Amino acid sequence: MTLVSIIEAPATGELKASGPRAVLECSILLYGGSMKTLVINILMLATLASLSFGQEFPKDTAMRQARKYISDFYNGSTDGIWKNMTPEMQAALKTQADFANFATQVKAQIGRETSIENERVMPGPHARIYTRLAHFSQAPMPVVVLMSFDDQGRIAGFIIRPEQNPAESKYLNYTDKTVFTLPLKGTWLIYQGGRSTYDNYHAAAPDQRFAYDIVGIRDGKIYAGSGDRPEDYFCFGQPVVAPANGVVAVSIDQYDDNPLLKPSRSNPPYGNGIVLDHGDGEFSMFAHLKHGSVRVKVGDKVEAGQELGQCGNSGNSPFPHLHYHVQTTAEWFKGDGLPVQFHDYAADGKAVTVGEPIRGEIIQSR
Repeated sequence: MTLVSIIEAPATGELKASGPRAVLECSILLYGGSMKTLVINILMLATLASLSFGQEFPKDTAMRQARKYISDFYNGSTDGIWKNMTPEMQAALKTQADFANFATQVKAQIGRETSIENERVMPGPHARIYTRLAHFSQAPMPVVVLMSFDDQGRIAGFIIRPEQNPAESKYLNYTDKTVFTLPLKGTWLIYQGGRSTYDNYHAAAPDQRFAYDIVGIRDGKIYAGSGDRPEDYFCFGQPVVAPANGVVAVSIDQYDDNPLLKPSRSNPPYGNGIVLDHGDGEFSMFAHLKHGSVRVKVGDKVEAGQELGQCGNSGNSPFPHLHYHVQTTAEWFKGDGLPVQFHDYAADGKAVTVGEPIRGEIIQSR
């Protein structure tokens, strides 16, 4: 199965950095263009293996393979990379010679890699996504390198692009007036979260400067069974709870959940959503809730820990997850994002009294 989908387009502007865009970095391909100013013309193609029978490519193998292939790419040894690409990747690149020429151009324009600031592997729907933040001898800013693999370990996506600057914010040193706890119970993976655009693509948007995308996880996987349906995902239907006391300012529950990997383009990006007014100009925003699950209506007073609805796949969401952020107004896409200092949780098995989770962390409510 091949899915053609625009995931993010910093050079073309095809997808604006506004709203809970639940892209979650599925398999992506970046190819071609001039990097004289580190602006790349891009072709994006999301390729997935057959969505029936596959098991996810192991995380440690994905890490090892990505390191090898990226090193080969830097050295101009592209034959092995080409042979392990999906047919869709090869078709998009046209010829092996074109891909080899691309490697030569990249090296000429950004130079040699001098250091790696971060690298990680994330799970996706029938994919493992390796990301690296690195510095290069001729690049004036950090560069993001991404390689994704399908269930068979074939290369299904490849990106090299400059790290995008986060939105300016006057709230970088803001301390919440509300005492927030996690809006979920159980064990979850921070899929997007943090203050840099490398950790969190939302950071490029002023209203979602400190937003989160959160998915359920068990034994390193985000779904069971075939992974073809929203119901296969551990987070689908799980309770979403109030992170603090508040009054319901917005309550929407009218949009169907999307089939897997088919985000709605006609419904509002947030889908079924809730906004809580905590007072003092702090509003919690919840997006992509399950159709029929919302338990509160406008004007209701809620208490911390009270169930509001369930995690779903409505709006501009390709697979089930919760989008959550705090901002200065009750209206979607308006106002400024506020950092959230969550209280009393665990991150990667360690107790946290107050903190801001970051992408890749496994969090648990306490």
